[in-house]
Amino acid sequence: MGHGLQVHQRSLACDGHSVLVGGAASPPGDRDAPELGLASLLGEAEAAGLRPTTVTLRLTRREDLTWARPALRWLHAHGRRVLLRSAIALPRGFADEALAHGLTLVLELAHHRPELQRALLGPSADSAATLLLHAQHLAWRGVGVGVHLGPLIAGLHDQPAQLTPLLHHIRAADLWQVHLSVGRLTPARAEGLRQALDPGLALAIRRTYGDREQLPRLAHTALHDGTGRLVRERGLRIDACGCASFCQLDSGARPPYVPVLASDLFVAL
Repeated sequence: MGHGLQVHQRSLACDGHSVLVGGAASPPGDRDAPELGLASLLGEAEAAGLRPTTVTLRLTRREDLTWARPALRWLHAHGRRVLLRSAIALPRGFADEALAHGLTLVLELAHHRPELQRALLGPSADSAATLLLHAQHLAWRGVGVGVHLGPLIAGLHDQPAQLTPLLHHIRAADLWQVHLSVGRLTPARAEGLRQALDPGLALAIRRTYGDREQLPRLAHTALHDGTGRLVRERGLRIDACGCASFCQLDSGARPPYVPVLASDLFVAL
């Protein structure tokens, strides 16, 4: 679509449905004014019979803040709960805006080593230490903060020595709410891991996946459940509200829900 925003995932939330929205390549003017694009995406969801009460905006690079800020304001004005899922630290002063719009921040964390964090989440990703320090400040200000743990990769995250340090850092930052995400071994991730890991471990991971990007169902379940045991053993809570939207962190501070299809699309644009 011309507005440069895409829905990457739809799922059930405790109160309605949740959509995950991310940016795509688009002209600067479109990125600066994403409201019409959001209205279009949410209208499509409503036309499909969904009630998209929760919207997650995913940031993968700092330029995404250009469209995320006006998107946050528009969604809040239309009664949507907004989660900002990010692997980059947010600008100074963002806490005031987050509090004003009832935002929940979700950190993307994949590994305690910066080079592996970037290999799995992209070259723009900040280190886990940087993100957790930033989150502590926002949490101290009253912003709800959760952790999106992943992408989990078989052969890496099923080894306690590779995962336990990150879980320790999460606990030390006084964060407790976690969602687990088993990931795909894309070519970019495989190459990043090859450069960052011992050759033997990188080769073992590659052999685990063979010529596939995704694990077979049983292996997927085993990785998710095994990681879950490690997470819970350290006192962290997984999907405590019953869904992946961290509803227990919802401040509830927003106007009433406004269905897009039953309203003027150009109001508050």
